Amino acid sequence: MKNLLLILLSFFGLTAKAQSTVEVDSLTYQLCHYLETINHIDNDSLKLDQLYEVKLFPYLRRYPESKYEEVGNQIYYRLQRNCVEFRALLDRMDPSREEVNRSTSHPKSNLSKAELEEFKKQSKFSYFEINGEVTHVQVKKNQWKDIFHNNTESNLTYEWINDTDFELTYVNSNNEIRSKYSVKGDKYIYSVIDKQNDYYVLYVNIPGQSVYEEIKLFVVK
Repeated sequence: MKNLLLILLSFFGLTAKAQSTVEVDSLTYQLCHYLETINHIDNDSLKLDQLYEVKLFPYLRRYPESKYEEVGNQIYYRLQRNCVEFRALLDRMDPSREEVNRSTSHPKSNLSKAELEEFKKQSKFSYFEINGEVTHVQVKKNQWKDIFHNNTESNLTYEWINDTDFELTYVNSNNEIRSKYSVKGDKYIYSVIDKQNDYYVLYVNIPGQSVYEEIKLFVVK
């Protein structure tokens, strides 16, 4: 299993963008639909092999071999964003990834109005990436900045859309993965659900998807 993941990471090395977002996203939706049609395959490694052999590799062969890594990398990260089933498959295949709690309905907030107002006053947070690395957050007015372990950054706009939900809109990033995962204008809706000691429980939804994924935001004093 680990060898397969190493091969995947090698194949999808970090490189510059090549194809248009529209074309890449169109392909990721096709790949995602195909994943849903092969749910009868219980073995995730076999499922991934079939996805690549039937759908991805024929697409890549349209390009010179020198472009495979570049185009494949774009597809890999956008597929994670655009396809819940692919994200879940990666979670299952790599035991070192922290399990993500997912809900198919919008969780109801347990916080009072005063507690929500207290959250809105915070300007510094941190959270754990799936691989265990810590990312820091700085909030200033309508700006949200993620600062990663290697000192790269992502910039997003920050706007409350109701008492419990706020919207982040991606602007730009000099982080290799984030700059491929998101494109300018991508939106993410966060719902503030609960507070446990030193962290808040939130659920994030990508508009157009019917899944809400839990994250923990730790308050940084």
